Amino acid sequence: MSLGHKMMWGIHKIHYIIIITIALCSFTFLSPAQEIHGGEFLNGYSIDDYGNEDLSTTIIIYGRDLSVSVNNHDPQLSNGEVTPESGSSSTPFYYTVDYYDQDGDDPATISVYIDDVSVSMVLDSGQAHQGAYKSSAHTHASGTHMFYFIASDGDGGSTRFPASGSIDGPTVNDAPQLSNGIVVPESGDSSTPFYYSVDYYDQNEDAPETISVYIDSESNSMTLDSGDAYQGTYMSGPHRLTSGTHTYYFITSDGDGGSTRLPDVGIMVGPTVNDTPQLSDGKVEPETGNSATQFSYSVDYYDQDEDDPQTIGVYIDDEPVSMTLESGHAYQGTYTSSPQSLASGSHTYYFTALDGAGEVIRFPVSGYLQGPTVNDVPQLSQGSVTPEEGSSVTDFYYYVEYYDVDGDGPGTKYVYIDDVPYAMSLYTGEAGSGTYRYGPKLLNVGSHEFYFSFDDGYHDLVRLPLVGSYSGPEMTFASLYVYDNVGSAAIFLDDVDTGYTTPSLISPVDVGMHKIALSKDEYVSFPSSAMVEVSQAQTAEVPFILLPCPAVISLENEAFNLQLLREFRDKVLHRTEFGKRYSDLYYTHAAEVSLLMVVDEGVRIKVERVFQQVIPLITLLLEGERVVVLSRLEGAIELLCSELEEKGSPSLRETVKKFRQKVHQREFIKELGVQVE
Repeated sequence: MSLGHKMMWGIHKIHYIIIITIALCSFTFLSPAQEIHGGEFLNGYSIDDYGNEDLSTTIIIYGRDLSVSVNNHDPQLSNGEVTPESGSSSTPFYYTVDYYDQDGDDPATISVYIDDVSVSMVLDSGQAHQGAYKSSAHTHASGTHMFYFIASDGDGGSTRFPASGSIDGPTVNDAPQLSNGIVVPESGDSSTPFYYSVDYYDQNEDAPETISVYIDSESNSMTLDSGDAYQGTYMSGPHRLTSGTHTYYFITSDGDGGSTRLPDVGIMVGPTVNDTPQLSDGKVEPETGNSATQFSYSVDYYDQDEDDPQTIGVYIDDEPVSMTLESGHAYQGTYTSSPQSLASGSHTYYFTALDGAGEVIRFPVSGYLQGPTVNDVPQLSQGSVTPEEGSSVTDFYYYVEYYDVDGDGPGTKYVYIDDVPYAMSLYTGEAGSGTYRYGPKLLNVGSHEFYFSFDDGYHDLVRLPLVGSYSGPEMTFASLYVYDNVGSAAIFLDDVDTGYTTPSLISPVDVGMHKIALSKDEYVSFPSSAMVEVSQAQTAEVPFILLPCPAVISLENEAFNLQLLREFRDKVLHRTEFGKRYSDLYYTHAAEVSLLMVVDEGVRIKVERVFQQVIPLITLLLEGERVVVLSRLEGAIELLCSELEEKGSPSLRETVKKFRQKVHQREFIKELGVQVE
C-alpha cells in the first residue's frame, strides 16, 4: 500500500516513535519516553526538503503497535470561463477550467454548474492531475446565465471555483429579424410622399432599441405602424426626394447586442423620382383661315430635371406631326410644327412629349383643343326689296342670294332695316346655295335703308353691300292740317297720340283713310272723330268744333263741383267695368249733348237739374256715407231722357233708350251701391 493512501498498522510494543510525513516523504524520530498510545495522533513539525515547516499528520509507531495517518491536499481550480461570452440560442457554448492537485491526485469528479445544473467535464489538455478540463457544447435559452465549478480528488479533498458565488455568463440573445422592406410608391416626382416600411420580429420579444432606414446612406428613424413592438411593421415617411434613382437599406438593434441589416449586404434600389415635364401655352396660329392658310402649332416645354424630350409632337385631328425647338433650351423652350394647310371645317389638336426618363405627358391632359376653323367666306348677291315703293300699309319683302363654296348653310342671316336686324329664312334653293327672304314688313312713312349680314356658322361674316346701305323702299305720303275753334287740343291719328296739338300740320302721313280725333280737358269735340282720306302729296284740312262738356255748361263757375265730378269718375266709375262703360257712353255723346244744350234751352235746363241733384249724392259717395236716392232725382233723369230721345241723333236716342231701362229697373243705381227711396 503506497503512502498516498491512509494506512493503519497495529503494533503492540515499540521503544521509539517514527513520524512519517507522507506528503513530504520525511521521517522524525521521537524518544521512547514520549509514549503515545496506538490510535492517537501527534502533531509535530517537520522540515521538508526545501527547509519549510509543515504542520503534518503523523504515523505513530508505539511499541509493537503501529498507527499511520497520511497527509492529503485539496485540489485547485482556476481560469474558469465560458466561450464565447455571448451568442444566440443556437450558439454552442463551452465551459473550461484548469485543475491542479499537488498530491498528484486525479479528479474523482469535476463538473461545471450552469444555472445550478451539474454538467460533467473531461480532460481537454495536459495531465489528469494538472490539466484543462472542458464541457461538451451547450446551447442556452435567451437571457443571462451563471456558472461555477466543483472538483474532488477522491481522498477527501474538494474545491469550488469561485470559492463562493457564481460567474455571470454567457449572455444569450437572438438577433431580431427584418423582412419585407419596401418603399411605396415605387416611383413618383419630387412632390410625391414616399413611405418606407419593414417588418420586425424578435423571438425574445425585445422591442427594437433602434430601427432606421438609410435612404441614400442617410439614417432616418422609423416608428411602429402596426402590430406589437417586438413583432410589427415599422414605417418612416413621408419623404420627398429629389429627381433620380435612390437606394435604401434597414438596420435595427434590440438593445441586447442583437442587430440586423436588410439586406445583409448591399442596398435596395428605389424609388425612381422623376418630375413630369410640363407642356403649356399650346396653340395654333392663326385661329381661323381658309383652305389656303398656313397654320403653325406651338407649345412650351419645361422639365425641372433638365431632361430633354425624346420626342415631342402635335396631333392634328389625331394625326401626329413632329415639332422642333424654335427658341430657348431643349429642356425649357418653345417647340413649333412646320406650316400646315388644312381642309375646310373645324379641327382639333393636342400635344404629347416623352422626356429622357420615359415620362409621357399630354396637353391638355385629356380631350382636345379646338381649332383652327378653316372656312371659305360665303358670298351674298342680288339684295333687294319688293315692292320698291309703297305706303305704311304695304307688305314689303327683302331678298338676297347666298352661296358658300364649302356648302355651309348660314349660321346667322339678317337683313338690317334702318339698323334693326330681322332674321331671314330660306326661300328657294339649298341652305348653302339659295335665296333668303324676310317679310312681310310694314314700314312707317319716311325714308328707309337696309343691308344684309350673314355668317356661315364659322364666324366669317359677309355683308352686302360691303359698306353702307341700300336705300328704299320709296314711301308715298300725304299731310293733314288739323284745327279747331279753341286750340291746344291733343291730336290723335288712328287712335295714337301724335304729340301734336291744334292747330298743326302733320306730315308725312300715309296715303289712304285715317281717323282723326281731339282731346282737351272740359271740352268735347264736334264731331267726336273724323274719317279723312288723303292722296299722294295732298294736304287735307280737318276742322273741329270744341264745346264745353255738359258738366261744364251746367256747373259754370262751380269749379269745386266740377272737381267732385272728376273724382267721382276716377275713384268710383273707373274702378269697375260697368263704371267705365257709363263713363265711355258719356264721352261718346257729350259733344252732341253739349251742342243741344247750346241751341236748346230746354235741354240745358233739364241737364242742369240732374247735375244739381246728383252733386250732393256724389259728395256722400266719395265720403263713404250711406246714400239714398229720392224719387224726384229719378223724375229729373226721366225728363232729361225724354228730351234727348226726342231731339238727339239716332245713336244718342238708342243709348238713352237703354239707359232709361236701367233707370226704370234701378240697375244703374244698384250697381253704384245706392239705395232708392
